[in-house]
Amino acid sequence: MALLVNGDRIEDSEIEAVRKELAQTPEGNSLSQEGLTEVATRRAIERVLVRQEAARRADEVPRAAIKAELDKLMAKAGGRENFLRFVHSKGMTKEMFEQDIRMRLSISRVLDEICRDYLAPTDEALRAYYEENKSRFNKPEQIHAAHIVCYTRGNVIEDYAVLERIRAIQARLQAGESFEDVALHLSECPERGGDLGYISPGQMVQEFDDAAFALAPGENSGVFQTPFGYHIAKVYDRNEAEEQPFETVKDDVLARMRDEQENALIDAATQRLRDAAAIEFLPEEAVQAQ
Repeated sequence: MALLVNGDRIEDSEIEAVRKELAQTPEGNSLSQEGLTEVATRRAIERVLVRQEAARRADEVPRAAIKAELDKLMAKAGGRENFLRFVHSKGMTKEMFEQDIRMRLSISRVLDEICRDYLAPTDEALRAYYEENKSRFNKPEQIHAAHIVCYTRGNVIEDYAVLERIRAIQARLQAGESFEDVALHLSECPERGGDLGYISPGQMVQEFDDAAFALAPGENSGVFQTPFGYHIAKVYDRNEAEEQPFETVKDDVLARMRDEQENALIDAATQRLRDAAAIEFLPEEAVQAQ
């Protein structure tokens, strides 16, 4: 289902892209699939509204600010000629690129203006927030893990063969072969013998966390499935979660409080824009007819 926001169309693919971004965040991990779609739709609408507001005010961006940004990009590219080659390789002209810079700077100015009412918290407020949310600032539990993976392709017949393949790999491990040697020669992610280093909950997909974090050091998992394929995991070491004292994480507390306050200011501003916007959900038959 497509959307029209003040006449600008948002395709399903754009909402899906936002949904995938959101799914990689702690907020997204706490949402149901339906909740993910709902929040992603709202975020996509908000992005369009902010972009529309920035477009209305793009002429306010000083020419000097655009030139300064261009100069930085040219220097990073190794000079004007290299920069222009890069621009042309993207199918753009220098003028189009400048317009893109103007738009990005205008969006930044709009967001800065929204957040200008940010009030820095006192030390007392910082400490109170820390005490109320202490677990958020813990040093997280970590495991030193490795895995063997055989990727699935989404074809039932082929994926059954993949399952049989990893079951055969599991049998070799159970017969006493080295996990690292088997990973190096038979895994489809063989680098470093499958060693992933130390990982915290949330760095991998949920199915991987469920299997790997249940293991004791030295244990191998059974075969388990993730959206990517079939895996066998091994854990070498475990570091338990550790409470961090306030002084150690004070800067993190300040950053989190600032983010929350700025997000609240942005939410309020975009809600005002949304209240004044014409938002239309196009039914599927209307989308297919266009």
